Amino acid sequence: MVNTVCDSTCEKAILIVSKTNDGFQLAPADLKLTESAVNGFLNEKGVMAFESLYQSVLHDEYVQPWLQGIEHLTVDHEGYIYWKGIDVEHYDYPYADDSRQDLEALAQRCIHLESLGLTPTSTLAIWHWNRYKALTPEHPWLTFFTHSQGIWSDNSSLVIFSKSQVIHFIDDEAIKLNRSDDLHEFLEYRGVEYTPEDSFLTKMTKAGFEIPQVGQSKNESFMDTPLDNVIALLSKHGVLPTLFDEVH
Repeated sequence: MVNTVCDSTCEKAILIVSKTNDGFQLAPADLKLTESAVNGFLNEKGVMAFESLYQSVLHDEYVQPWLQGIEHLTVDHEGYIYWKGIDVEHYDYPYADDSRQDLEALAQRCIHLESLGLTPTSTLAIWHWNRYKALTPEHPWLTFFTHSQGIWSDNSSLVIFSKSQVIHFIDDEAIKLNRSDDLHEFLEYRGVEYTPEDSFLTKMTKAGFEIPQVGQSKNESFMDTPLDNVIALLSKHGVLPTLFDEVH
């Protein structure tokens, strides 16, 4: 009888794992429940929970529960946090009580980004948040920051990346642009010698560019710079908020 029960539990566990992409689509707690069932560590309440999990997966009704009950937030087994299935952050202890306030704030960031017509990502919700938190749907620079992928500068010029497109502003000549279709063409235009193994940062450094400093302390990164400071830098080089209206 024990072997029969064990066999039945193992068969159910195999089905659960196989139907959830090797368990990757299971919530961490549900994966742990499945492992405990196989190892015979469940009490009566746990057995009932496992059977409920099995039935939901069997009938394709399983939905990963929200992380700490916060709508649209889920977590994988490595601690990566997802908003509607898109990776937006990483927590070492996502279920800890003292993580809840930060997770709720993260969800509010994602809601704000969606109100701007943007898809929340870790870049927008974490790394560039100081820019995007100040934007509104009516903000004149919204389209620009929706398209811009990166800003770099040297002593007298500014380079803006939009996907693979490079737009080069020299001094304050606002509309006189040097454009190329991709980064490599731009680097060749600059006479830069690089190897395929060079990182993006290495290539830009060889081209004489760096991430600009905009009045913040050396301990702060450009990504932490307030939106008004970034706009001041762009305006200094003649960049208009309608730039990508004209380019695209």
